[in-house]
Amino acid sequence: MVINQISKDAKSKDCFENFEKIMDFVEKNHFKYKAPLSDHEVNHPRKVKSEIHEWLEDSIAFLRKLPPRSIPAPPLPKDAKYAPNLLLESRLFETVGIYFGEEETYLLNRAMLKLLNETNAVSVRFWGKILGRSRSYWVIEGQVPADNPDPLPLPYERFGQGVNALTYWVANDVQGHWHELPAISPEHIKRARTAKHIMTGHLNAKVDVYPPFPGVEKHYLKAQIVRITYSTVIAPNNFYKANDEDATKIEISEEFAMPGTEELKSLENWVHVHPNILEAGRITHLEPQVGPEEDKDEVMNKILTADPIKERLRPLSEDNPFTGFEANWLVRVHGDTQVFNMADKDEGKSTTYAVLALRPLTWPGACVIANVSLLSLGL
Repeated sequence: MVINQISKDAKSKDCFENFEKIMDFVEKNHFKYKAPLSDHEVNHPRKVKSEIHEWLEDSIAFLRKLPPRSIPAPPLPKDAKYAPNLLLESRLFETVGIYFGEEETYLLNRAMLKLLNETNAVSVRFWGKILGRSRSYWVIEGQVPADNPDPLPLPYERFGQGVNALTYWVANDVQGHWHELPAISPEHIKRARTAKHIMTGHLNAKVDVYPPFPGVEKHYLKAQIVRITYSTVIAPNNFYKANDEDATKIEISEEFAMPGTEELKSLENWVHVHPNILEAGRITHLEPQVGPEEDKDEVMNKILTADPIKERLRPLSEDNPFTGFEANWLVRVHGDTQVFNMADKDEGKSTTYAVLALRPLTWPGACVIANVSLLSLGL
């Protein structure tokens, strides 16, 4: 531009003198170019993280290597599982038609390990999934030492005992926060037997039933989970034995040998693991309040006659049959029933890849699976 102006004024006497002045000015005053501000810098839009970005951040945090367990776990009984291998169990569940997908299964297995690491649970297992209207609940069951310093008021059963013996965590998203469900009272159990409520997926949602339910959805959810668990968790006969010191407790039998598939098809070879829940909504009866002229033992005997405590390790064949069926359980064998001889170090033994599925008719969504090498408490 300067050169063009000088060429136009070439006939002027002062053109070269002016050019020298211009050059001297340019040398003393450097030209600094600054690009104009972008639309983003001018308008300052609010930074919004996309859903996929938030999901990626949650996934990275969820899959990050777990730190050492802060609370040391007490020693477990022989053959007891610290955390079942859900990836292995999922193969058997897939055989009987239950499948959550490889990604979801891996994340569930990871969630169980995180709960073991972050809580004082001594063992956990994947309990199942309960569908809801807007959101569903993933459920993990755990055993937590009964060392809660705050005792529950009567008629609640204490932490670690009765219907509050097991702890349950639920989450709408496997990678999200897992909420521990609260302790429940006998009244929660009794009302849950008659109340019909479809889960919403919100723990503090109102349970809109009549007569009114004494709590919100998290109490109703816990009551139904406990009812299902105490009715459907089973084991092969002789897998457990009664404790020598306390008949109400059981322990794993060291002499147990896994029966064959044909033997497991019989309901007589399966027993309930948990005690029955009484009509009173508890596992044990409260001591009766009697007057001065009443005999306490007589009153208790009347209560036990009206609401008896059943044998803990009772066979499934003794369950009341479902309406229209001969029993309360359906037994099906899936997969290859061929018996194969083992080679190498297990020579002389045989195995089969058949998977046995037991489904209670009272709770159609529940399922227990087993084969000669693996037993799952079910979903």
